[in-house]
Amino acid sequence: MGHDKISPLPPNFVFSPHDKFYYAPATCNSMHYTTAAYISAFIEFIVMGTGAVCFYVMSHKTDTIEVWMFYIQAFIVVLSVLSSILMMIGLWKEKPNLFISKFAFIWIEITFLLFWAGISVLCMSIGIDFTRAAFGHFGKVLQIEKDYGPIWPFNVSVVSFFTAAIAIWTRIIVQGAYDYLLDKDYFADKLNVELRESSKTR
Repeated sequence: MGHDKISPLPPNFVFSPHDKFYYAPATCNSMHYTTAAYISAFIEFIVMGTGAVCFYVMSHKTDTIEVWMFYIQAFIVVLSVLSSILMMIGLWKEKPNLFISKFAFIWIEITFLLFWAGISVLCMSIGIDFTRAAFGHFGKVLQIEKDYGPIWPFNVSVVSFFTAAIAIWTRIIVQGAYDYLLDKDYFADKLNVELRESSKTR
């Protein structure tokens, strides 16, 4: 089998940062990848912060989960904020290498959420005894059942899958912004090379 050939750019191609190609399909093409990246970071902060507040209430007010669960969630929020700040600096300074921490955080976030979703589905499939054994290390299962009803593992799985979907959406947006900055840097460098070559031939 022959290798697929990459079609070259047309000779009259001119890079434009406002090209429709750089408007995110994940936002129904309503905004540029860079704008969408800022908004996705804000949405991620809201979601992670809401989770931290819920964990605080459950650990310090209702005493249904262990206190260390709240501190883990708070630490995750801090990582989210720090990685988002680096990404925003990367957008502002047009340095795509500053996106690396954001990519790493999103990967860890998705893995963590899908793990919890999987455990929750497994608990619903096997039964209450397994549920109490699996979640007994993280909180007071009997109190959780009293406060949130017997189908609370279903609620955990729904929240985990929903948050993972938001994280995947964020990943798509951030990847698009990253690719945009790479393209902009490439075409700017290509233009400088062409200018230098043309000046040599004069």
